[in-house]
Amino acid sequence: MADRPDFRVPRPPAGAVDYDQLFCDITEAIWPPDRVTDKLAHIAQGTPGQRALFVTTLFARLVDNGGLAGFFGPGGFYSGHVAEGLRTLGAQDLLEAFVEGLNLLTRGEDVPRDDEARQGLIYSLSGRATAALDSIDRKLYGGSSVEERLYPYFKRYVDAHPQEFFQE
Repeated sequence: MADRPDFRVPRPPAGAVDYDQLFCDITEAIWPPDRVTDKLAHIAQGTPGQRALFVTTLFARLVDNGGLAGFFGPGGFYSGHVAEGLRTLGAQDLLEAFVEGLNLLTRGEDVPRDDEARQGLIYSLSGRATAALDSIDRKLYGGSSVEERLYPYFKRYVDAHPQEFFQE
């Protein structure tokens, strides 16, 4: 039986932490390689914090690039993990906006696993729903980028749970 991978990274020297680089290193360590076909099974091997940083970073980058619809189309199959990650990080404001947008996109149904089905939901939004989704995007951005808004949550969680992220 194969050992579980260890996605932890070397601990930076005290006083020399570049959090931007650290968050990049942490998410890169668990990021599924291209050859991995079951991305959800791959990230399931990480700690709750590793999973949270990975899925919320992916979510943030896709939203920052194309709004919630820009995440939902290609990455919507991660939606349950994004909600769990935002909850884990204590990002309640982002979680509420995310769930509101998700309910708008899915009309309260489960998120389809199929990319084309998720795209179909986006394309079938009415003008009113599209305007509501734009409003939710503005809540997510909060005057900056979603990824920048996540950094304080990342820092607080990593500082409180170093054993989840750093090699001994």
